[in-house]
Amino acid sequence: TAFAVLDAHRWGDLAPYVYRTDDYGKTWRGLATPNVKGYALAIVQDPVKKELLFLGTETGLYVSLDGGKGWLHLSKTIPTASVMDLAIHPKEGDLVIATHGRAVWVLDDLTPFREMTEEALGKPLALFTPPPARQYWQASQDGTGGAGAADFAGTSRPYGAILTFSLNAPGLPAAGEEEPPARRGRGGEEGADPSRPKVAIRVTDAAGKLVGAFEAPARHGVQRATWDLARDAWRRFPRAADAGPLPDWASSGPEVPPGEYTVTLKHKDASASAKVTVLADPRSKNTAADWAARWEAIERAGALQEKAAEAAIRIRRTRDDVAAVEERLKRRSEALRDPAERKKANDTPLAKEAAALKKALTEKENLLWTPPEEPGIVGPGRIASELQQATGRLTSS
Repeated sequence: TAFAVLDAHRWGDLAPYVYRTDDYGKTWRGLATPNVKGYALAIVQDPVKKELLFLGTETGLYVSLDGGKGWLHLSKTIPTASVMDLAIHPKEGDLVIATHGRAVWVLDDLTPFREMTEEALGKPLALFTPPPARQYWQASQDGTGGAGAADFAGTSRPYGAILTFSLNAPGLPAAGEEEPPARRGRGGEEGADPSRPKVAIRVTDAAGKLVGAFEAPARHGVQRATWDLARDAWRRFPRAADAGPLPDWASSGPEVPPGEYTVTLKHKDASASAKVTVLADPRSKNTAADWAARWEAIERAGALQEKAAEAAIRIRRTRDDVAAVEERLKRRSEALRDPAERKKANDTPLAKEAAALKKALTEKENLLWTPPEEPGIVGPGRIASELQQATGRLTSS
């Protein structure tokens, strides 16, 4: 199969002249349909699925799943721009899109286009095969140092496993509208409306043990979510009521070791599962036994943190209960008119024991962590900070 794109715009003709031949040029057939707008600039054929074509025109990017018989304008993929050239990465299977005025774009992972059929799109929920997810460690990013708008970096491919799925259910908002693409952990759904429909996502390891669970917005059509390759966070110490949402880096737990995991998506009564292979950073020298030992140590540290956090929560709940008893005693004494009776009510053994218990609970709590209401700079040595340092070193490169 060969294709020809005529450079018709030189003569002011806006028609998208693009042709295909399957007999070495003896005959040609036009591929442009009425919905293709602007003159054609580039066309590329997928090396895996021969009937999968991508067409660049003056008005954007088009895709055909049937060899050019019909085209869909991918207006949600890139903004309206002249698509001057196209290339499919032979190893990654990504579509590289060169535009005029909008720089270079990359459409990550063409597997969903290769697997896309009317049958799949007609299902209530269809999950396309996820590509392998590569782990990598990054050096700390330099600060801008006052560079302002001059220090620009384009949006990179999201870190983790890309999950592409299709929903076909009544009452859902259209894909690509209203909310940004879903991501668990770093870059998640902060600010998303919790009342909107969601897709539940669960990740299990090779032994079937639950690794993590999160949600993504449910929209009609094809959409993507990203698993950040991390397990669920350990139980945390209490946070101040006005602390606000957690930052991206703290919203999930440590990254899982390389291996095979199962991702299951569920929306209402429909569910779909697929395997995800997590690949190690190629610079790592760890063996399988090294990864297993490292993960065992990380889980031990996490279990200790959960015990310490549970202890802190129980201490605070107990102290709140004691404070409630003290408040009842106070209201009872204030209701007494006789000063002597009021003093006697305030000096009961119960009141004295309540005060002593609150003090003892606070002392125990201060061994565990630094409560958010404690003012000033606190020295090292509290259990929470020691555990955090140990876990940080275990999870580093």
